[in-house]
Amino acid sequence: MNIAFLHTAQVHVETFEALVQELAPQSKRTHHVAPELLASAQTDGLKSITAQTFEILEKLQTTDAVLCTCSTLGPLVDSFAQTNPNVFELTAH
Repeated sequence: MNIAFLHTAQVHVETFEALVQELAPQSKRTHHVAPELLASAQTDGLKSITAQTFEILEKLQTTDAVLCTCSTLGPLVDSFAQTNPNVFELTAH
């Protein structure tokens, strides 16, 4: 399995890498870290980062699963996932 992660903080890479290593060590992992998405969303709102977030998700979705670890991006990820069933948000909002 090939899994891609979208994080908004570098600190999450180590956490999720350890989890996947424990649960599915044979899987291939990609981590995309985009702290600017969270910063812009907090400053200018989600609408300001919709296109950029969708562009990143589009690139990552060539994998078996795309997992977003940022609850702030949750509504955008949920919207994108409506037509891209391999995209998931990993947080509760």
